[in-house]
Amino acid sequence: MLKSALPLSWTFLHDEQLVIATGAGDVVLTDLIRFMQALVQGGVLSYPRIIDLSHGTLALKASEIRNIAQGVSAATANGTLGPIAAVAFVARSEEVRDMALLFGERTAQTDRPLRVCSSLAEARDWLSSLERDQAS
Repeated sequence: MLKSALPLSWTFLHDEQLVIATGAGDVVLTDLIRFMQALVQGGVLSYPRIIDLSHGTLALKASEIRNIAQGVSAATANGTLGPIAAVAFVARSEEVRDMALLFGERTAQTDRPLRVCSSLAEARDWLSSLERDQAS
């Protein structure tokens, strides 16, 4: 499934069991909500995700990040979402990096690995290393 409208588009790579989302321009709260809805509807919450914001910005307030994180944490705790896979954010700006780290701090209790990477290759390598660790 592909959502083609900017500023946030995504692809479900079922063969790789991977989701790649790409931001361009200002990504706002409604974009992230649509993305989460697509993950749930597509049945791919168990797929690791790469959220590439290297060419976009998160046009969000810290309070919005906290609210998203609170919703994810609550849904994880009560079993609504089921297992949530690892998330790798690709960020080049300090602002996007800081927001991704804030989200990671606020969802730490979900036991979902999260990392902020500087490139798509680094994100893929990290996710692959997690798969190797689980296989051994």
